[in-house]
Amino acid sequence: MQILVSKITNKYLVNTLEALLYQHGYKNAYTGMIKNKLNQLMRYAYRHDYIAAPIGRLEINRKRNNSAKDIEDKYLEDDEAMSVLNAVREINPIYSDVLLWQYLTGMRIGEILALQVKKVFQQDDR
Repeated sequence: MQILVSKITNKYLVNTLEALLYQHGYKNAYTGMIKNKLNQLMRYAYRHDYIAAPIGRLEINRKRNNSAKDIEDKYLEDDEAMSVLNAVREINPIYSDVLLWQYLTGMRIGEILALQVKKVFQQDDR
């Protein structure tokens, strides 16, 4: 379908993006990239007088991915994690130790990087 840039509205773009999500099965991330490019394109069109008014922020209703299979695909099994850690250990043992620390504690990298020796308390198991 062809449409003049001057005829494109915010509602038209939102409907098109939501159709990509819900009717054509595109992923949220890919649709988000398209949305960003459309925003850039429409800002360019406004700055160069192809459209009379800027298009507002495009707010689309994203799909929620809550299925157990989707969540399962985002995490490594213990044996998979150990394979990754062993491969990283061959390249850089320090990185492997940091990844193992993250794996065992659930800490984010920023939290690990903020750790200070003087703030870590050790308890003797005597």
